[in-house]
Amino acid sequence: MHSFPLSSSCQQMFVRLFVDENLDRMVPISKQPKEKIQAIIESCSRQFPEYQERARKRIRTYLKSCRRMKKNGFETSRPIPSHLTSAVAENILATACESESKNAAKRMRLDVRQQQQVLV
Repeated sequence: MHSFPLSSSCQQMFVRLFVDENLDRMVPISKQPKEKIQAIIESCSRQFPEYQERARKRIRTYLKSCRRMKKNGFETSRPIPSHLTSAVAENILATACESESKNAAKRMRLDVRQQQQVLV
């Protein structure tokens, strides 16, 4: 088993969750909607700033891995590696997802306020 820094493992899981929710895993990164890719990269940068330079590469690697698994006849839902499922990793991931959810809600409220100010 590899020895991964815990926050790196959490970022990896964070990317998987966001890609699974927002992108088509059978489509290469170059064919994905650019605004969705950028949103995932920004989310990763906010939650895991120490790995911000790796965010795009993580997304690309995960998408490529998903396509390779399908090509080789494996199920499209991938098993989660054991090093990503520790209780500590789960807690870090849950905190990052919750924080990102709050950030998204805050950004939406700011956008609405800005639009209202423009209309006034």
